[in-house]
Amino acid sequence: MKKLSVFLLMFVFLVPMACDKMKQESSADSAKKEVTTPVHASKIYTVIHHKVKDYAAWKAAFDAFAEVRKQSGEMGYAVLHEDGDPNNVTVINSWSSMEDAKAFVASDALKKTMEEAGVTEMPDIHFLNELEMGSL
Repeated sequence: MKKLSVFLLMFVFLVPMACDKMKQESSADSAKKEVTTPVHASKIYTVIHHKVKDYAAWKAAFDAFAEVRKQSGEMGYAVLHEDGDPNNVTVINSWSSMEDAKAFVASDALKKTMEEAGVTEMPDIHFLNELEMGSL
């Protein structure tokens, strides 16, 4: 069930990016056969799942930490929660490199912020390499 949840989360996060890329490719094809820059150059993701005391307090801390995340190499994110339980949070982040993602997750700053934000148990963290993206 957990693997299915991770797959569904990745699908929700990646499909909009694939659609944007297809639109760019379609317009480039109709104008000329030009080389297009990928919409999403990063192919590195983290999926972090954790429970929090209070979603609103956690989200405020998450937002306040945005500049640190960006300076650490984060390129984008999606925040999701379990249906019916907003305190059961999953965050999907895209990264400039695997090294940046791993350094950020290991940082004392993140650990301190998560503690202050009300994360109630050890997070479940996955480091992922994109293999393929598509749209149907």
